[in-house]
Amino acid sequence: KRILIVGSGDVAARCLPWLTRRFRVLALVRSPEAAPALRAAGALALHADLDDRRSLRRLAGLADIVSFAADEALGA
Repeated sequence: KRILIVGSGDVAARCLPWLTRRFRVLALVRSPEAAPALRAAGALALHADLDDRRSLRRLAGLADIVSFAADEALGA
């Protein structure tokens, strides 16, 4: 199964070791600088912006499960 993590900050990073042993992990990143650490932890980093619907449409159907851990201030 594939899991998409939306909001790949500190909380998601702490869960990655457990998740990568059980799932194919896709992690949404807004900035390219975040990708190397996620790749090193075993996740596939996908660039998208929660405020850009076009970038989010690309993600539809990629994962069986979605974990939303993004900051509630997004889009404010």
